[in-house]
Amino acid sequence: MPVGTRVGVKGKRGTKVTKIVKPKQTLRAKSKRNKFIGELVEEVAGFAPYEGRIADLIDLSEKRAIRFCRRRLGSNRRAKLKVKLIEDVKRRIRKRQAEEKERESEAKQ
Repeated sequence: MPVGTRVGVKGKRGTKVTKIVKPKQTLRAKSKRNKFIGELVEEVAGFAPYEGRIADLIDLSEKRAIRFCRRRLGSNRRAKLKVKLIEDVKRRIRKRQAEEKERESEAKQ
């Protein structure tokens, strides 16, 4: 709705009100320290049970995973970020496993 558009007026009734445009909220970047702590906790403690279920649902359907995550976290934006984070972790794990497999095959030769 354009700025300055009258809202809440039908015919000659009601008070003429203009809609206030709120600034969009943005996520702040994590500091190095907080990022390191988060990665450390993730590595030591692993996933929460619901995050493990999300990882399984990603293999079936990303849409289903986002839907499940949205119910747990409360908003679609948080759900998308969480699913993306878990996909990145799974990608890193697969990459690490492939590298280890290559090292084993080189060691056998």
